[in-house]
Amino acid sequence: MIAPKTNRKPLNLTIENLGSPTAPVLIGLYGTGNKFLNETDTFKKYKFVPNGDILTASITDLDYGTYAMALFQDMDNDGKIERNFIGIPKDPYAFSNNVRPAFKAPSFEDCCFEYSEDENTVEISMIR
Repeated sequence: MIAPKTNRKPLNLTIENLGSPTAPVLIGLYGTGNKFLNETDTFKKYKFVPNGDILTASITDLDYGTYAMALFQDMDNDGKIERNFIGIPKDPYAFSNNVRPAFKAPSFEDCCFEYSEDENTVEISMIR
């Protein structure tokens, strides 16, 4: 018999600067064992639909640990991030720690955060 997981506080998300008050936000969550930004190697994926200018959501199925997030707002609801001809996202996007890439994609180390009983809130502002 598997013992039930201990009670954990949820990971609470606040996402601002949305491009739409209703378009879904897709989140790729990466752990230390995943290749960051590789869409086929995410630890978990989430989809939340905002109801207004700010998205607030809670993730309740994670163990405490070190994670990084890459997210985008799917403006045309096709499940894919739209990019321009040089690969820059056209859909609003963001990374945990509010990393704003300059010349290359950020690393896991740039975006990682600790999720614990004491640290369980992530605030992100979309880039658009």
